[in-house]
Amino acid sequence: IMCFTPGIGFKDSTDDDQRYRNISNINHKDMPDIIIVGRAIYNSSNLLQTVIDMNYQNWLKGIKKYVSKRKLIFLPNPVRFSNKFYKKKESKIILSIGRLNKQKGYDILLNAFSNFNKKPEFNNWKLYILGEGPDKKKLEKVIEKLNLSRSVFLLGYSEPTQYYKKASIYIQSSIFEGMPNSVLEAMMFKVPTILNIKI
Repeated sequence: IMCFTPGIGFKDSTDDDQRYRNISNINHKDMPDIIIVGRAIYNSSNLLQTVIDMNYQNWLKGIKKYVSKRKLIFLPNPVRFSNKFYKKKESKIILSIGRLNKQKGYDILLNAFSNFNKKPEFNNWKLYILGEGPDKKKLEKVIEKLNLSRSVFLLGYSEPTQYYKKASIYIQSSIFEGMPNSVLEAMMFKVPTILNIKI
């Protein structure tokens, strides 16, 4: 049995704000069912695979309570880097991809983009957000409130390749995140990328 490790929040002891990497601000005491199930699955598995890289050592510190280190393997998400993806971008498009929920920090991004868009030299830039989720209606109201209806577009589920090729900037505004595949993909397409410093 191989268990692909899900986003269950192991506390990262190096975080100043004591966040959880995958479930924000939740104490293990508040989710006993998850801990019981997690322990059972991890202990009965022959091997556990994780895509975590930069936080791998801290992640090991958290998970060692539940499973032996010898059962863990690190297998990164593959991306193929090639110069053929590079093309000088003349567009004034900012791209962000992800589920429309609180974790992705799109409310923060919209407010930041609003300030950016108010400057005369940047008022013709566009923000494309790809994805669906429970906060879509809420974000639509924020867009309307900030008068961004002509500048921000929620494009739902869309094949992202065409947007990576067009975008001049990629933004990952997540409040917390694991290994962000969309960032790796943006880098593959040579799109300059901005990350939330907290990730």
